[in-house]
Amino acid sequence: MTSASASEQEAAKHQKIVLLIWLYFWLLIFEGALRKWIFPSFSAPLLIVRDPIVVLIYLVAIAEGIFPVNLFFAPIAGLALVSFLAALTVFDNLGVIVYGLRTNFLHLPLIFVMQKALRRDDVSRFGRCILALAIPMTLLVLWQFASPPGSWINAAAGGELGGQMLASGTRIRPAGLFSFVSGMVSFLSAVAAFLLGALVDQGSIPRWLCLLGIPCLIVSLAISGSRSATANVVIIVIAVSVICIVQFSRVRAMIVPAILTLFGFLVLSHLPLLREGVEVNAQRFSAGGGVEHGIVQRYFGELGESIDTAAVTPLLGHGLGIGTNAGAALLTGSRSFLLGEGEWSRVIGESGPIIGYGYILLRLAIAGYLIAQAWRALGRGDGTPILLVAAALVDIVSGQFGQPSILGFAVFTSGIALASCNLPAPQTSTEPSDPLNAPFQTRARGTVPEPLKRRIRGRSPIAAAIINSQRNQTGPAAGSSIEREAKPEAPQQPEQ
Repeated sequence: MTSASASEQEAAKHQKIVLLIWLYFWLLIFEGALRKWIFPSFSAPLLIVRDPIVVLIYLVAIAEGIFPVNLFFAPIAGLALVSFLAALTVFDNLGVIVYGLRTNFLHLPLIFVMQKALRRDDVSRFGRCILALAIPMTLLVLWQFASPPGSWINAAAGGELGGQMLASGTRIRPAGLFSFVSGMVSFLSAVAAFLLGALVDQGSIPRWLCLLGIPCLIVSLAISGSRSATANVVIIVIAVSVICIVQFSRVRAMIVPAILTLFGFLVLSHLPLLREGVEVNAQRFSAGGGVEHGIVQRYFGELGESIDTAAVTPLLGHGLGIGTNAGAALLTGSRSFLLGEGEWSRVIGESGPIIGYGYILLRLAIAGYLIAQAWRALGRGDGTPILLVAAALVDIVSGQFGQPSILGFAVFTSGIALASCNLPAPQTSTEPSDPLNAPFQTRARGTVPEPLKRRIRGRSPIAAAIINSQRNQTGPAAGSSIEREAKPEAPQQPEQ
C-alpha cells in the first residue's frame, strides 16, 4: 500500500466520524425545536433522538480502531454494570432502569472518542458555527422575551403553551431553540468560551464574527433571566484572568475587546427591552439571596444535600432512572423530580450511597482530567482549551444529566475541549487569504512580514534556483564561480 492510499484511507476514516459528530451537534441544537414546534406529539421519543447517533459513532470508532479504551473505560463500564444489576434487585420497571442507564453512562465515552477523532481545524469549524448560530439565536431570545408567556414562540416541550419558566412578572426565561432554559445556559457558555478563546489565542475565528459575537453575548445574558448563565460566563472570565496571570503577554490582546464589551454594554443597556432584562436579572439575584446564597450555595451545596440524601436512602437506592423527569413520567404520568432537583441527590437516591458516590467520583475524575489536559495545553501557549473546560466544568461535575440539553452540552463541550488540546496539523501557509476573514493577530515589534522582506541584491529567483540545483548535483566548490556569483554585489556609488 502506498503512502498516498494510506493517507486517503486515514482521511476517509476521520471524515466518517466527524460527520457523525456534526450530526450529534445539529440534533443537540435543534432537538428542542423538534419537540416543541415541529413534532410536539413525538416529544417523548425525541428525548433520545441522539442516542442512535452515539451508538453509531461507537460502532464506527470500534471498526476503525479508534475507540478509546483508556483509564476511564473500565470505571464507566464497571459502574454501568453494577448500577444496572443493583437496580434490578430493588426495582422492576425495566424501561425506567434502561433510561437511567443511558442517562448516566451512554454518552460519557463520546468525550474521549471526540478527543481522538477531532483535529484542531475541526474544533475551529465548530467554534465558527457556534458563534454564527449565536446571531439568529439572539434575535430569537429577544422575540421570546418580548412575547407573552402563553404565545406559541414560548411553547415548552410537547407544544405546551405557558410551559416555560417565568423570570419575573410576565417575562419568561428565553429558551431559544432548546426545550428548556438550561439548554440556552449551556449554549451561552460555549459561545463565551469560543469568543474569548478567539480573542486570547487570536486563532482561526474571523474578526467580523468576533465583533458580532460580543453584542450577541451581552444581549443574551441581559435578557436570560438566569443566574446560572451569568455564573457560567463569570467562571469563563475568571479562566481568562488565570491565562493572563500565567502568560502576562496576553493582557494586551484583551484590552481592546474589554473596552468594546464595556462600551457595548453601556450602549445596549439604554434600550428599553435590555434595561428591563437587566432589572429582571437583578431582581432574581436579590430574591435568591444575592451572590452568596443564590450562586455559591447553589453550586457548592450539592455535597451537603447529597449527604442528607444518603442518610435516608437504602444501600442500593430506590432504582436507576427514577429521579429523572422522564422516569417520573413513565411511573406517575407527570414530569417531576421524585428524588430532588440536585444532580448529586438524584444520583445518591437512585443508586444508593456506595454506587452513587462512586459515580460522582467518576465525574469529578473526568473534570480533573479535563483541567489537567487544558493546563498542559496552556503551557504550550493554547488558551482556548482551558476556556472550553471552564464552560463544561459545571455541567460535568453537577449538571442534571436527566435534562437532554445539559447532558448533550456537557459531553460535547468536554469532547471539544480535549480535541482542542491536540497538537495542530502541519500548516503549509499561515497567511490569511481574505483580510476580512482574518483572525485577530498581532505581530511582534521589529519583525517584517514575509512579502515585505527585501530580496538580496545580485540574486534573482531564477539565479537562486540555478545555483541551488548545481549545488545539489556537484556540491559547492570553495572559491568557485558559482559562489562568487552568489555573493551580493557591493553597492555602487551614485554618479556625480
